[in-house]
Amino acid sequence: MLKDLFASTIHKMLESEIEDHLMYERYDNQSKATSNSRNGYRAKNVKSDFGEVKLNIPRDDFQPRVIQNYENEISGIENQVIGMYSKGMSTRDIYHTFK
Repeated sequence: MLKDLFASTIHKMLESEIEDHLMYERYDNQSKATSNSRNGYRAKNVKSDFGEVKLNIPRDDFQPRVIQNYENEISGIENQVIGMYSKGMSTRDIYHTFK
């Protein structure tokens, strides 16, 4: 259960990160001020304190900060993320905290 919550939170953080990078939200083509657009996802398995977690990483020409392109282990941030989430922080706020 915590593993699923953690994976969901990391996914939402990655979505926030791609929105910041592209400068528009998903499905909001009217606010799109760039020719850069979403390019789907790629699957990535990472090791955490909860075991192996499968993540869908947004494809684009940017380096995610939540989990680096060549990083395969994210142990250590789980407790921080879940602690912030349990205190009522939104995933966007959590992302900006790690930013």
